[in-house]
Amino acid sequence: MAQLSPMMLELLSLYEITSWRFPRSEEEILLWFIDKASRLFGVTGFSVEVKIPGSPAPQVWRWGEKGVEPQHRYSWRDAELELEMSLVHPQGFDERARRLLNVLGCQLGQNLRTFYWYQRLQYLTCHDCLTGLPNRAYFEAELERLKEAFAYPVSFIVCDLDNLKEANDNQGHSFGDELLRAAAKLIKESVRESDVVARIGGDEFVVILPRTERQAALKVARRIKKRMAAHNSQFPHIPLSISVGVGTASSPGRLREGLDEADRAMYRDKVQRKERFVRRNGSAGPTCSRTLHRRPEDGADRRAGL
Repeated sequence: MAQLSPMMLELLSLYEITSWRFPRSEEEILLWFIDKASRLFGVTGFSVEVKIPGSPAPQVWRWGEKGVEPQHRYSWRDAELELEMSLVHPQGFDERARRLLNVLGCQLGQNLRTFYWYQRLQYLTCHDCLTGLPNRAYFEAELERLKEAFAYPVSFIVCDLDNLKEANDNQGHSFGDELLRAAAKLIKESVRESDVVARIGGDEFVVILPRTERQAALKVARRIKKRMAAHNSQFPHIPLSISVGVGTASSPGRLREGLDEADRAMYRDKVQRKERFVRRNGSAGPTCSRTLHRRPEDGADRRAGL
């Protein structure tokens, strides 16, 4: 069998370097790199430092032989990512190997960038860009997952930010956005790390509390109210008014019922609070018209598609 020419060997190496499948994790990218670097070029150790703009610290990967001065270094960067690579070989690298290692480093950078883009796209698909909370699509998927989960009873807390439209109309959408971010932060900090807090509408949030009885969920709802009062005392320039309702599902077949129960309870809380305001002030005030015209069955109608 005829010996392959140097050019053919280089072409085969280039083909191997640029052949890859879409990775499911950073670990898979690292294993791909270790395989190519060690098998094709005899690399016995490396260090790769990855910097993503906006991240607090770079990520560093190290493998193989340590304490040896690197024989080859390579830098790759674009607007999304910076990569510094240091490689070790017992006898060093010739010019051809250095050239191909630079291609390998470039491919590594592009693979990482593609993976991070995909991760961000997944995040944006399932999260609200304003508050950072899971969005309605994520919430619906979580409801489907709960149908197969051993997490019962499941309780829901529906929270509605009162008077958002009036805030937007009177003080601008930037102020309304500030209210939404503050409400999201307050609700999130009132529940467990394992609970799901989603923004499912313009002014509406839902908390999913797995393995939570109704009485425990009511305590969480009171905690949200207590934190709201503390917030308004500390930040009077960002006043929050949040109507809250609780519902509980005892089985997968009652998930929707529990959610609608929470929505109706939230509506009752909204009306009662407005009525108390009327009794204290003698009029409904300029911010009550939207609330008083909302029908109790609106919640169930809106959730028909869930």
